[in-house]
Amino acid sequence: MKYWIAVTLMVMAASHASAESCDYVIPGTVYLPYHKGAHTPVYFSKYQFNLPSQPDVLLSGDGFMASYPNRDYIGQQHVDPEPWSDQLGRFTSRPVSVVDLYRLIYGILPTNNLNAAEQDEVQLQRSLLKLDCNANVTVYRVGGTVDVVLQVRQVETGFHTLLLLSDEGVELITLRRPMKEVMQVIASIKRRV
Repeated sequence: MKYWIAVTLMVMAASHASAESCDYVIPGTVYLPYHKGAHTPVYFSKYQFNLPSQPDVLLSGDGFMASYPNRDYIGQQHVDPEPWSDQLGRFTSRPVSVVDLYRLIYGILPTNNLNAAEQDEVQLQRSLLKLDCNANVTVYRVGGTVDVVLQVRQVETGFHTLLLLSDEGVELITLRRPMKEVMQVIASIKRRV
């Protein structure tokens, strides 16, 4: 699963290099009520969501992958904070968690209290993640407590990424499914008791 995160980040960075840049527009937060999904619940970290339909294959290990016909899938992996430790040290002398770094990058936390070097680092991370005026990003708050960032990567192929941001860390959920099912997944995310 760690391989997929690295590949995803490299593809995003490479595709960004050829694009013109423009400023990222901070998305507003959309509040969604929690809706239990109709199919198999999957558990990870301290959270769960329901698969929108029955998969052909469900593999688990360091995360999980649900496979569907036509090469569609839903995968989940915990973002290990260890590779980010050097990045966080360069970012600021203040203690910053990986979760807060993502919140700054996606605009959930304000950046106006950062110094110039820290704001430059946020801009660099945004450019690496291809966050500009063309980025299709929405921030959802599910059930009033769970922050989920949806970035639609390729509308024509149905490839999307979700970042679940919590006090426990960051969970990366990648999906190649229709948008209706992506929204069902988002609405079914909840913290386990």
